[in-house]
Amino acid sequence: MDAEGRVQILEVNVSPGLTDTSLLPTAAAAAGIELGDLYAALVERAVERHR
Repeated sequence: MDAEGRVQILEVNVSPGLTDTSLLPTAAAAAGIELGDLYAALVERAVERHR
């Protein structure tokens, strides 16, 4: 979510490409998000969702 409360989705894909030129890493970098941080946030949210 950005500072104005708008939700931003990088990629909706159950099996995104993960090479350096794939959409997910490229979009994360463009948004200023480290790929490892993105993965950690996704895992944390999944764990919270299933508690």
